[in-house]
Amino acid sequence: MEKRKQYRIYKSLRDKSLPFIKHYHKDLLFHDKKAITKDHVGVPFLHFTGECGTYIVLLQEKEFFPAQGISVKFLFGHADRENILDQKYTIVKNQYRYARQDLAMHYDGFDLRLVSLDEAKGIAYEYRRNIMAEWRREEE
Repeated sequence: MEKRKQYRIYKSLRDKSLPFIKHYHKDLLFHDKKAITKDHVGVPFLHFTGECGTYIVLLQEKEFFPAQGISVKFLFGHADRENILDQKYTIVKNQYRYARQDLAMHYDGFDLRLVSLDEAKGIAYEYRRNIMAEWRREEE
């Protein structure tokens, strides 16, 4: 059932996003589809669409991140959990500067809805704040 629901979420996202994209359709039609329907089923996300493709920011649970003090391969180098979390927020915060700002959507684990870039920034900020608070509680 969950996979069917995720496919419906992806189909809705695809139908809303596709008209905006002029270049890099594979972002949406392959990478985002795979992330939403296979690799990260049920994981909340923020999704941004513009003429030059899409960008998805997965809002994983704290268990996704490496343990405190551990550095892992990330993008073009290595990063610890705080750097990875900060990068997610920075990507969302900077959507104003990128070409992927025609459409922003948020999937909260239940529903997909349109959001403004300011709302997306607020969601990413709260996500970051909540994960950091969970880490602090674990350290006590």
